[in-house]
Amino acid sequence: MKKNKPWQILNGTALKLIAMVSMVFDHVGDNFFPGQTWMRVIGRIALPIFAFCVAEGYLHTRNRKNTCCAWASSPWSARSPSIW
Repeated sequence: MKKNKPWQILNGTALKLIAMVSMVFDHVGDNFFPGQTWMRVIGRIALPIFAFCVAEGYLHTRNRKNTCCAWASSPWSARSPSIW
């Protein structure tokens, strides 16, 4: 296990877990409690956290060309099961 740097408070896994939990709040608030805006507000922090993780991953990847190809193909792979 890697140790955090002295100035680093959270690692990537902790940030992803926070974003995932906040996204669950957003989706539950949207689908089951539409009048509860506080759940939607908590859920809105997921996008900036995930965007930060994606940017960090891009900066630290070994092969940026393959990373860009994976990003370009991901909408197609996510959409194709609903087409068939």
